[in-house]
Amino acid sequence: MKRGAIGLAGFAFGLFWVWVCLYSIGHMEWARPGARNSCVDAGDCTWLRIAAAICYVLVPPIVFGALNSAAWRRWPVRRWAGWFLGLSLVTALFYAVVAALTG
Repeated sequence: MKRGAIGLAGFAFGLFWVWVCLYSIGHMEWARPGARNSCVDAGDCTWLRIAAAICYVLVPPIVFGALNSAAWRRWPVRRWAGWFLGLSLVTALFYAVVAALTG
């Protein structure tokens, strides 16, 4: 039960971190997405683009949740903090690179 709660906390942090990354990148001048790479309405997108968008938003929180639930009471705090920080930086870098390539 506690492992699930810890995993859920990691998932919630992952959602928050994805929002922070997308919000901050979306407000940068160099990261203006072009109309050629996006659908305005979900009804205009193919099912593959919708699935990709869902994975684009939900995979990092799932990984954060899995990290928390796997590391709880198994890893020392220093090891967990290193992985958590590294995963946070990789996630931010991923969204920045995607924004730069599609903008």
